[in-house]
Amino acid sequence: MELSEDLIGLHLTNLQAAGYAATTIDDAGELLRRVNRDLPSGLGCATREELAEWLAHDGWSRQTRVTYRLILVRFFAWACEGPTPYLDYNPAAFLPRPRVPRTLPRPATDLQAAIACTRIAQPWRLHCLLASYAGLRSFEIARIHREDIDADTVHVVGGKGGRDRDVPTHPRLWAAVTALPVGSLTRMRNGTAATARWVSRCTAQHLQLKGIPISLHQLRHWYATTLLRQGVDIRVIQELMGHASLNSTAIYTMVSSAQKRAAVAALPDLLEDRDRVVVGYPVAAV
Repeated sequence: MELSEDLIGLHLTNLQAAGYAATTIDDAGELLRRVNRDLPSGLGCATREELAEWLAHDGWSRQTRVTYRLILVRFFAWACEGPTPYLDYNPAAFLPRPRVPRTLPRPATDLQAAIACTRIAQPWRLHCLLASYAGLRSFEIARIHREDIDADTVHVVGGKGGRDRDVPTHPRLWAAVTALPVGSLTRMRNGTAATARWVSRCTAQHLQLKGIPISLHQLRHWYATTLLRQGVDIRVIQELMGHASLNSTAIYTMVSSAQKRAAVAALPDLLEDRDRVVVGYPVAAV
Protein backbone atom coordinates (compact mmCIF):
# COMPACT_ATOMS: atom_id res chain seq x y z
CA MET A 1 0.00 0.00 0.00
CA GLU A 2 2.87 2.35 0.83
CA LEU A 3 4.37 1.81 -2.62
CA SER A 4 1.04 2.68 -4.22
CA GLU A 5 0.64 5.87 -2.17
CA ASP A 6 4.15 6.96 -3.15
CA LEU A 7 3.43 6.25 -6.81
CA ILE A 8 0.24 8.29 -6.70
CA GLY A 9 2.11 11.25 -5.25
CA LEU A 10 4.83 11.02 -7.88
CA HIS A 11 2.23 10.72 -10.64
CA LEU A 12 0.35 13.82 -9.48
CA THR A 13 3.62 15.76 -9.38
CA ASN A 14 4.28 14.60 -12.95
CA LEU A 15 0.83 15.82 -14.03
CA GLN A 16 1.52 19.19 -12.45
CA ALA A 17 4.89 19.44 -14.21
CA ALA A 18 3.15 18.57 -17.50
CA GLY A 19 0.80 21.53 -17.05
CA TYR A 20 -2.44 19.71 -16.29
CA ALA A 21 -5.21 21.79 -14.71
CA ALA A 22 -5.50 21.70 -10.92
CA THR A 23 -8.98 20.17 -11.15
CA THR A 24 -7.67 17.38 -13.38
CA ILE A 25 -4.90 16.64 -10.89
CA ASP A 26 -7.28 16.73 -7.91
CA ASP A 27 -9.76 14.44 -9.63
CA ALA A 28 -7.00 12.01 -10.58
CA GLY A 29 -5.65 11.95 -7.02
CA GLU A 30 -9.08 11.34 -5.52
CA LEU A 31 -9.88 8.51 -7.94
CA LEU A 32 -6.49 6.79 -7.69
CA ARG A 33 -6.54 6.83 -3.89
CA ARG A 34 -10.06 5.43 -3.96
CA VAL A 35 -9.05 2.56 -6.24
CA ASN A 36 -5.95 1.98 -4.13
CA ARG A 37 -8.12 1.49 -1.05
CA ASP A 38 -10.61 -0.74 -2.85
CA LEU A 39 -8.21 -3.20 -4.47
CA PRO A 40 -6.94 -6.16 -2.43
CA SER A 41 -3.25 -5.21 -2.72
CA GLY A 42 -3.48 -1.62 -3.92
CA LEU A 43 -2.57 -0.10 -7.28
CA GLY A 44 1.05 -1.21 -7.15
CA CYS A 45 0.04 -4.88 -7.40
CA ALA A 46 -3.19 -4.52 -9.36
CA THR A 47 -4.18 -7.05 -11.99
CA ARG A 48 -6.16 -6.44 -15.17
CA GLU A 49 -9.00 -8.54 -13.80
CA GLU A 50 -9.18 -6.50 -10.59
CA LEU A 51 -9.30 -3.21 -12.50
CA ALA A 52 -11.96 -4.52 -14.91
CA GLU A 53 -14.07 -5.75 -12.00
CA TRP A 54 -13.70 -2.40 -10.25
CA LEU A 55 -14.81 -0.53 -13.38
CA ALA A 56 -17.85 -2.79 -13.72
CA HIS A 57 -19.58 -1.06 -10.80
CA ASP A 58 -23.35 -1.26 -11.27
CA GLY A 59 -24.25 2.30 -10.33
CA TRP A 60 -22.01 4.19 -12.75
CA SER A 61 -22.90 5.67 -16.09
CA ARG A 62 -20.87 4.82 -19.18
CA GLN A 63 -19.36 8.31 -19.19
CA THR A 64 -18.22 7.86 -15.60
CA ARG A 65 -16.52 4.60 -16.54
CA VAL A 66 -14.83 6.32 -19.50
CA THR A 67 -13.44 9.02 -17.19
CA TYR A 68 -12.26 6.55 -14.55
CA ARG A 69 -10.66 4.32 -17.17
CA LEU A 70 -8.79 7.30 -18.64
CA ILE A 71 -7.30 8.17 -15.25
CA LEU A 72 -6.20 4.57 -14.65
CA VAL A 73 -4.74 4.14 -18.15
CA ARG A 74 -2.81 7.40 -17.82
CA PHE A 75 -1.46 6.41 -14.39
CA PHE A 76 -0.23 2.96 -15.39
CA ALA A 77 1.20 4.18 -18.71
CA TRP A 78 3.28 6.70 -16.76
CA ALA A 79 4.34 4.13 -14.14
CA CYS A 80 5.51 1.65 -16.81
CA GLU A 81 7.29 4.05 -19.18
CA GLY A 82 10.66 5.78 -19.20
CA PRO A 83 14.22 4.52 -18.70
CA THR A 84 13.52 3.44 -15.09
CA PRO A 85 9.87 2.37 -14.90
CA TYR A 86 8.28 2.03 -11.47
CA LEU A 87 6.23 -1.02 -12.51
CA ASP A 88 7.09 -3.82 -14.93
CA TYR A 89 3.51 -4.74 -15.74
CA ASN A 90 0.70 -2.54 -17.05
CA PRO A 91 -2.67 -3.98 -15.97
CA ALA A 92 -4.57 -1.17 -17.70
CA ALA A 93 -3.09 -1.77 -21.15
CA PHE A 94 -6.00 -3.86 -22.38
CA LEU A 95 -8.85 -2.68 -20.20
CA PRO A 96 -12.14 -2.81 -22.13
CA ARG A 97 -13.18 0.57 -23.48
CA PRO A 98 -16.78 1.47 -22.51
CA ARG A 99 -19.02 2.38 -25.42
CA VAL A 100 -20.63 5.78 -25.00
CA PRO A 101 -23.53 6.49 -27.35
CA ARG A 102 -23.74 9.96 -28.79
CA THR A 103 -26.20 12.03 -26.81
CA LEU A 104 -28.28 14.98 -27.95
CA PRO A 105 -27.65 18.41 -26.42
CA ARG A 106 -29.95 19.22 -23.51
CA PRO A 107 -29.99 23.01 -23.22
CA ALA A 108 -32.21 24.77 -20.73
CA THR A 109 -35.21 26.47 -22.30
CA ASP A 110 -35.31 30.24 -22.67
CA LEU A 111 -37.90 30.41 -19.87
CA GLN A 112 -35.83 28.24 -17.52
CA ALA A 113 -32.71 30.33 -18.20
CA ALA A 114 -34.65 33.55 -17.62
CA ILE A 115 -36.00 32.38 -14.26
CA ALA A 116 -32.61 31.03 -13.15
CA CYS A 117 -30.90 34.33 -13.95
CA THR A 118 -33.47 36.69 -12.45
CA ARG A 119 -35.71 35.10 -9.82
CA ILE A 120 -33.57 32.98 -7.51
CA ALA A 121 -31.44 33.93 -4.53
CA GLN A 122 -27.72 34.60 -4.43
CA PRO A 123 -25.18 33.15 -4.87
CA TRP A 124 -27.10 30.70 -7.05
CA ARG A 125 -28.32 33.46 -9.37
CA LEU A 126 -24.75 34.64 -9.98
CA HIS A 127 -23.69 31.07 -10.76
CA CYS A 128 -26.48 30.86 -13.32
CA LEU A 129 -25.53 34.21 -14.86
CA LEU A 130 -21.91 33.11 -15.27
CA ALA A 131 -23.01 29.88 -16.97
CA SER A 132 -25.67 31.53 -19.15
CA TYR A 133 -23.88 34.72 -20.21
CA ALA A 134 -20.22 33.64 -20.21
CA GLY A 135 -20.53 29.87 -20.74
CA LEU A 136 -18.46 29.08 -17.65
CA ARG A 137 -18.08 25.55 -16.29
CA SER A 138 -18.78 24.84 -12.63
CA PHE A 139 -15.11 24.71 -11.68
CA GLU A 140 -14.49 27.98 -13.56
CA ILE A 141 -17.32 29.60 -11.60
CA ALA A 142 -15.80 28.31 -8.35
CA ARG A 143 -12.44 29.88 -9.20
CA ILE A 144 -13.35 33.18 -10.81
CA HIS A 145 -12.58 36.45 -9.01
CA ARG A 146 -14.18 39.85 -9.32
CA GLU A 147 -10.96 41.26 -10.77
CA ASP A 148 -11.19 38.71 -13.61
CA ILE A 149 -14.20 40.57 -15.03
CA ASP A 150 -14.33 44.08 -16.43
CA ALA A 151 -16.84 45.88 -18.62
CA ASP A 152 -15.33 44.37 -21.76
CA THR A 153 -13.97 40.92 -20.93
CA VAL A 154 -14.37 37.91 -18.68
CA HIS A 155 -10.86 36.51 -18.23
CA VAL A 156 -11.11 32.75 -17.63
CA VAL A 157 -7.82 31.58 -16.13
CA GLY A 158 -6.94 27.87 -16.14
CA GLY A 159 -9.99 26.50 -17.92
CA LYS A 160 -10.30 22.90 -19.04
CA GLY A 161 -6.92 21.53 -20.06
CA GLY A 162 -5.29 24.49 -18.31
CA ARG A 163 -6.25 26.77 -21.21
CA ASP A 164 -7.00 30.45 -20.58
CA ARG A 165 -9.61 32.26 -22.65
CA ASP A 166 -11.30 35.65 -22.88
CA VAL A 167 -15.07 35.98 -23.26
CA PRO A 168 -16.79 39.29 -24.03
CA THR A 169 -18.73 40.55 -21.00
CA HIS A 170 -22.50 40.66 -21.48
CA PRO A 171 -24.12 43.82 -20.03
CA ARG A 172 -26.42 41.69 -17.85
CA LEU A 173 -23.42 39.96 -16.26
CA TRP A 174 -21.50 43.20 -15.82
CA ALA A 175 -24.46 44.80 -14.04
CA ALA A 176 -24.52 41.86 -11.63
CA VAL A 177 -20.83 41.99 -10.66
CA THR A 178 -19.77 45.61 -11.07
CA ALA A 179 -20.44 46.59 -7.44
CA LEU A 180 -19.02 43.40 -5.89
CA PRO A 181 -15.73 43.54 -3.94
CA VAL A 182 -12.48 42.05 -5.21
CA GLY A 183 -11.82 38.42 -4.45
CA SER A 184 -13.73 35.21 -5.12
CA LEU A 185 -17.19 35.74 -6.53
CA THR A 186 -18.59 32.80 -4.61
CA ARG A 187 -17.79 31.03 -1.34
CA MET A 188 -19.32 28.17 0.56
CA ARG A 189 -21.56 28.91 3.54
CA ASN A 190 -18.69 28.46 6.01
CA GLY A 191 -16.63 31.06 4.16
CA THR A 192 -14.13 28.65 2.63
CA ALA A 193 -13.26 28.63 -1.06
CA ALA A 194 -15.96 27.16 -3.28
CA THR A 195 -15.40 23.85 -5.03
CA ALA A 196 -16.73 22.81 -8.42
CA ARG A 197 -18.81 20.07 -6.80
CA TRP A 198 -20.41 22.51 -4.35
CA VAL A 199 -21.17 25.04 -7.09
CA SER A 200 -22.70 22.38 -9.33
CA ARG A 201 -24.66 20.33 -6.82
CA CYS A 202 -25.94 23.07 -4.55
CA THR A 203 -27.02 25.29 -7.44
CA ALA A 204 -28.88 22.36 -9.05
CA GLN A 205 -30.53 21.52 -5.71
CA HIS A 206 -31.66 25.12 -5.25
CA LEU A 207 -33.05 25.28 -8.79
CA GLN A 208 -34.87 21.99 -8.20
CA LEU A 209 -36.46 23.38 -5.03
CA LYS A 210 -37.67 26.37 -7.04
CA GLY A 211 -39.28 24.07 -9.60
CA ILE A 212 -36.59 24.50 -12.27
CA PRO A 213 -35.18 20.99 -12.99
CA ILE A 214 -31.98 22.08 -14.74
CA SER A 215 -28.26 22.20 -14.03
CA LEU A 216 -25.53 24.76 -14.63
CA HIS A 217 -24.31 22.46 -17.39
CA GLN A 218 -27.65 22.86 -19.17
CA LEU A 219 -27.33 26.64 -18.89
CA ARG A 220 -23.92 26.33 -20.56
CA HIS A 221 -25.69 24.29 -23.26
CA TRP A 222 -28.22 27.13 -23.56
CA TYR A 223 -25.38 29.63 -24.02
CA ALA A 224 -23.86 27.68 -26.92
CA THR A 225 -27.17 26.77 -28.55
CA THR A 226 -28.49 30.33 -28.39
CA LEU A 227 -25.32 31.65 -29.99
CA LEU A 228 -25.73 29.12 -32.81
CA ARG A 229 -29.36 30.15 -33.34
CA GLN A 230 -28.26 33.77 -33.57
CA GLY A 231 -26.06 32.82 -36.52
CA VAL A 232 -22.71 32.84 -34.70
CA ASP A 233 -20.05 30.82 -36.53
CA ILE A 234 -19.36 27.45 -34.90
CA ARG A 235 -15.63 28.23 -34.69
CA VAL A 236 -16.40 31.36 -32.68
CA ILE A 237 -18.62 29.32 -30.35
CA GLN A 238 -15.79 26.81 -29.95
CA GLU A 239 -13.46 29.59 -28.76
CA LEU A 240 -16.06 31.06 -26.41
CA MET A 241 -16.77 27.66 -24.88
CA GLY A 242 -13.08 26.85 -24.44
CA HIS A 243 -13.25 23.63 -26.45
CA ALA A 244 -10.15 22.05 -27.93
CA SER A 245 -12.25 20.33 -30.61
CA LEU A 246 -15.30 21.18 -32.68
CA ASN A 247 -16.59 17.72 -31.78
CA SER A 248 -17.00 18.93 -28.21
CA THR A 249 -18.82 22.06 -29.37
CA ALA A 250 -21.25 19.93 -31.37
CA ILE A 251 -22.32 18.19 -28.16
CA TYR A 252 -23.43 21.52 -26.70
CA THR A 253 -25.16 23.06 -29.71
CA MET A 254 -28.66 21.82 -30.48
CA VAL A 255 -29.79 22.48 -34.04
CA SER A 256 -33.54 23.03 -34.08
CA SER A 257 -35.98 21.68 -36.67
CA ALA A 258 -36.67 25.25 -37.76
CA GLN A 259 -32.97 25.82 -38.44
CA LYS A 260 -32.82 22.64 -40.51
CA ARG A 261 -35.90 23.64 -42.51
CA ALA A 262 -34.51 27.13 -43.11
CA ALA A 263 -31.21 25.66 -44.27
CA VAL A 264 -32.88 23.36 -46.78
CA ALA A 265 -35.23 26.11 -47.95
CA ALA A 266 -32.20 28.29 -48.71
CA LEU A 267 -30.95 25.87 -51.37
CA PRO A 268 -31.38 27.28 -54.90
CA ASP A 269 -33.97 25.70 -57.20
CA LEU A 270 -31.72 24.21 -59.86
CA LEU A 271 -34.69 23.21 -62.01
CA GLU A 272 -36.38 26.60 -61.99
CA ASP A 273 -34.81 27.68 -65.28
CA ARG A 274 -34.31 24.68 -67.55
CA ASP A 275 -32.95 26.80 -70.38
CA ARG A 276 -30.02 28.25 -68.48
CA VAL A 277 -26.52 27.35 -69.62
CA VAL A 278 -24.02 25.72 -67.27
CA VAL A 279 -20.36 25.92 -68.29
CA GLY A 280 -21.38 26.47 -71.89
CA TYR A 281 -23.76 23.51 -72.16
CA PRO A 282 -27.53 23.62 -72.09
CA VAL A 283 -29.12 21.63 -69.29
CA ALA A 284 -30.98 18.56 -70.50
CA ALA A 285 -34.70 18.54 -69.96
CA VAL A 286 -35.94 16.48 -67.05
